[in-house]
Amino acid sequence: MIYPFSAPSTGYKIRVHILSIDTECFWDRLYFYDGRSFSDKLIGVFSGQNKSRDAYATSGDVSALLLL
Repeated sequence: MIYPFSAPSTGYKIRVHILSIDTECFWDRLYFYDGRSFSDKLIGVFSGQNKSRDAYATSGDVSALLLL
């Protein structure tokens, strides 16, 4: 399932800040895309135990895709 998020108006950038994530490494992944679909530019992949990382979307939209 894709979860899209949009900036409040044009010209904004979006920062995705992950404080921590704990998934089953190599199986569960959280992907972030700079746009409204998974065919847009991939800007971040989180799996396993990640702490405090950022991903930046310059298009004004970001999509999150969680694969379990």
